[in-house]
Amino acid sequence: TARTNIALLIPCGKHADSYFRSTNVTLIGSRVLSATDDEQEVSKNLFRSMRELDALPADIIVCEPILYDGGLWIAIKDRLKRAATS
Repeated sequence: TARTNIALLIPCGKHADSYFRSTNVTLIGSRVLSATDDEQEVSKNLFRSMRELDALPADIIVCEPILYDGGLWIAIKDRLKRAATS
């Protein structure tokens, strides 16, 4: 079975690489937007990180869920939604 190359966008905190070892995907790159869940830091790093991941030979870019609402989180979620549909 062919493996899918993915790039992972991590808005807040860290993720567990172990999940990808048990699936049919290969994680070829990731970017953490904020280790401290700071919405301003996420907003600042979003576009640069998306461009960097887009430059990788990934079949798809996956974004972990954002668990926050309000403030800049609304704009961040909107931008990610727009990127997913374009």
